[in-house]
Amino acid sequence: MISNHKKLLSLFFVSVFFLTSCSSESSELEIAKSIEKPLKPAAIDLVTTINEQNASLRISPVAAPRILGYSLFAAYTASKLMPDNLNKELVIASAGSEVAATMILDPSKAAELRSLQERYGADLYPESRAYGVEIAKKILDIAREDGYNNSWASWEPSDKGSTKFLWRPTGRGEPGFEPKWGILKPINSDSNDCILPNPSEEQVIAEARQMYESFDENTAVGADVLWWLAGVATPTPAGQWLRVAVNAALDDKMSSDEALRMLTVAAMSAHDAGVMGWREKYRHNLARPESLWRELYGENLKFTLPRDTPNHPSYPSGHSVFGGAVSESMIIHRGDKPVRDFLNFDLYAPYETRAWGSTTEALNEANYSRVNAGFHYPLDVIAGASLGKCVANKMNINLDQMVGEIR
Repeated sequence: MISNHKKLLSLFFVSVFFLTSCSSESSELEIAKSIEKPLKPAAIDLVTTINEQNASLRISPVAAPRILGYSLFAAYTASKLMPDNLNKELVIASAGSEVAATMILDPSKAAELRSLQERYGADLYPESRAYGVEIAKKILDIAREDGYNNSWASWEPSDKGSTKFLWRPTGRGEPGFEPKWGILKPINSDSNDCILPNPSEEQVIAEARQMYESFDENTAVGADVLWWLAGVATPTPAGQWLRVAVNAALDDKMSSDEALRMLTVAAMSAHDAGVMGWREKYRHNLARPESLWRELYGENLKFTLPRDTPNHPSYPSGHSVFGGAVSESMIIHRGDKPVRDFLNFDLYAPYETRAWGSTTEALNEANYSRVNAGFHYPLDVIAGASLGKCVANKMNINLDQMVGEIR
């Protein structure tokens, strides 16, 4: 009996010695295994937190996906290149939140974004946090090379376009919205191949007349229009679609890696779709339906639009560009399955939740809500969704190669 106790004691001391003599390289990994994991993958928390900050600061519809796109690019890159001994969830949170905090500029919002690092154990895993921040700096260097500051350059309306129906500032007569955005570089150079044909002048006239004759002021403020409006105090069209993607990841119970890849392709595609969409807007310079109605029917129209027409050219639809990019990213990763959305706070939408039988059904509703509102021709939303889908498919193909080029 005594002999057996001695053997057990001996084994105990050997075990203690072995555990305490593990290398520092494996210590963070051992700690990570020993504590309770967060309820959500870090990528989902990252998207949700950035959306909240973008909404509260009223970030523009094209600037918001820029923050999302580069932040998720950093998170995905860090997760792919990190050493095996690090805490992946913290690496993801650190890399993504550091990019977002740097790009969002507002100090209080930056602090809220960086708090994600604490949520995933920055104090416990300092090496993991440091690695994430290191990758963030590399992605920020790439972002700076894309010409972001040029988006605020001065601009005057062009007298050129791809049709004779030239756009002019609408609404309150303010300058065009984000006119220089299209001169930025997309993250994926292959996105440059996603261009649109010139709209047919005959089709523009036909659709303008059909819209005028069938316009319904009640439909213009219908549930679909209000839901997809993505107005003030919302996370913008791209952010709204990424919220749908987050819900899909949760509903599918995606793993952290699965959610991260889908959300990365979606966010980066939304950014590139914005660059390409605004490039196409100011290249084609197509007048909005409201402007063309005045040419066709005179100033005394039989109705008044419930809201000011967005102050940038009509072709393609910006909402459809972002929706096409994110919805296609979702279909690539999970198929054309049912999706849902919810609103924590919105100034317009009368409902708190909404669901669709497929991702395509949601996209079609979002697209034609812009037509029902009187803001776009059908050809605008079809072209916008097509451009967004093109960008998403190229992003999905090239993403891992792009990551491999970052060292």
